[in-house]
Amino acid sequence: MICLKSSKNSRFIILLIVLFLVLPFMLFGKDCIITIHDNLDSNIPWLKYVRDNNYFFQINTKSTTLDNLSTLYFAGDFTFKGFLYYIFDEYIAYTILYVVSIVVGFISMKLLLSLIFESDDSSFILSFVSLMYAALPVFPGYRIAIATLPLGFYLIYSIFKSFKPIYYLIAFLFPFFSVFESVLIFLLGYWFIFIIITFIIYKKLSIQSIICFALMSIGAVIANLRLFLLRFIYSEPLNRDIVSIDSISGINIKKFVHDFLVYFAKGYEHANSVHLYLILPISFFVFPLIIREIILNYKNSKSFKVNKYFKIIFVCLIVIGVQSLIISLNEQAIIYKILKIILPPLSGLSFARLYVFNNVLWYIVFASILIYIFKNRSFVFKIISCILIFLQLFIIIFKDNNYQDSWKSWKANLLNCSDLISYNEFFSTELFDLIKKDIDYRGEIVAAVGYHPSVLMYNGFNNADGYISVYPKKDALKFKQLIQPELDVNNWANHYYTTWPGRRYIYNRNISYEPTKLPYSGSIELKIDMDTFINYYQGKYIISRAKISNADEMNLELVNSYKIDKYIYELHVYKTK
Repeated sequence: MICLKSSKNSRFIILLIVLFLVLPFMLFGKDCIITIHDNLDSNIPWLKYVRDNNYFFQINTKSTTLDNLSTLYFAGDFTFKGFLYYIFDEYIAYTILYVVSIVVGFISMKLLLSLIFESDDSSFILSFVSLMYAALPVFPGYRIAIATLPLGFYLIYSIFKSFKPIYYLIAFLFPFFSVFESVLIFLLGYWFIFIIITFIIYKKLSIQSIICFALMSIGAVIANLRLFLLRFIYSEPLNRDIVSIDSISGINIKKFVHDFLVYFAKGYEHANSVHLYLILPISFFVFPLIIREIILNYKNSKSFKVNKYFKIIFVCLIVIGVQSLIISLNEQAIIYKILKIILPPLSGLSFARLYVFNNVLWYIVFASILIYIFKNRSFVFKIISCILIFLQLFIIIFKDNNYQDSWKSWKANLLNCSDLISYNEFFSTELFDLIKKDIDYRGEIVAAVGYHPSVLMYNGFNNADGYISVYPKKDALKFKQLIQPELDVNNWANHYYTTWPGRRYIYNRNISYEPTKLPYSGSIELKIDMDTFINYYQGKYIISRAKISNADEMNLELVNSYKIDKYIYELHVYKTK
């Protein structure tokens, strides 16, 4: 077996794994498989739209999409990720962000683990656990923020223990590599708690910590200027305020327990910690070993000596449990109701995103277990720790999770897994270029039926529909008027839009918007308020994946049908009469 303890061997293996993860995006280009959910269906098209229309520095300007939605509601902001997408082609920016996040995530986690364990003897374990953390399948919008999160903890502790002037600059720049509403706001909250606790214990405030905290807060405002203007200056009711929670009078115990177990054992879909199959069971299995050591120490020295690694595991699991409880309360809308009363600007904050902190904690737990097994044990135990490292890396890299697209891209391009949809197939640029040329498209308002509207946005159309997380409540209600005829007969769509009006889609009970390579052979009955589409949205085209059986009744005429064999769509273009 390869001696992982050798730094040379460890570096070589780590380099091979990193190359395995990043090479598909360079070798296969846009034929890669990239997760669609909350990614290709939203973020990438929006960032491309911002760049194509030069909206990056325009804080509050009318746009050409979603009923002239103000740029105040656009994603991107003045962060590292936003600048990447503003400077580079969106696919290149996506690839750069992925590579940088893996490198930064590795360095960030290695710094934190080295601070916690301070052991040269187990440095190879810290390196491999850091690689695991860096390789986790997380939502691309959070990727750089999650990668830098361990650095945030390292910074907080280092500023308190051994301050260096460079920390002022790092604290100020940190928010430009994070995501405020999903990661940074919670990190600042933990830092504030840390300052209070250290003041109580040491009866002294750390001036450097307070200054750096202020600098990070200032950096957060600058990096997320649109968000702060939206929440604290303009204060317009948002689409999230449509959801009615007034009927919730207490906690649904069954759902609460279920949510807790899901978040504790499986994690959060946008930040998968991939701990269920190995780290979680071992975390409990190692307890008897630790208890045995405590008993033996008591027999020998008549004192309960608690192993350092047991302390770390115990504290981390407790914090993971507490955070999972908070997230479960969030799912019951309890926290929402409290914030709505005491701090309305933060009422839309999702505490489910607090889970990204559990990612860090699970891998601190795993590092503790591996070092505990490896140190002062027999050769067999050392082999076991090495096997566990490879098993966890295998699970992370080869399990088909959302956002873990490297292995999917290898499979699609080398093993010909035809059921997977590539970046190129999803956006089908040549097909939409053909449509635009054929209809002499000049920026008229369009809507999509039977696929994600982001495909139209990506291809340079001006949409009435689309996916946007935060926008004015009045706009959400007006769009509901457009799709109300469908909502009246489609219980699923009615419930979905009422609880999550972020997807401003033309729903249809006969055809899904989810992407598929299977053609739709039949026709559908379109149910929308055409007066709203024509007179309010100035809508001109409906581009549908299915033929519309009631086109005449809806005052629509078929322009043409379009298909290019290498793409997944057959589209039918209708225009208003």
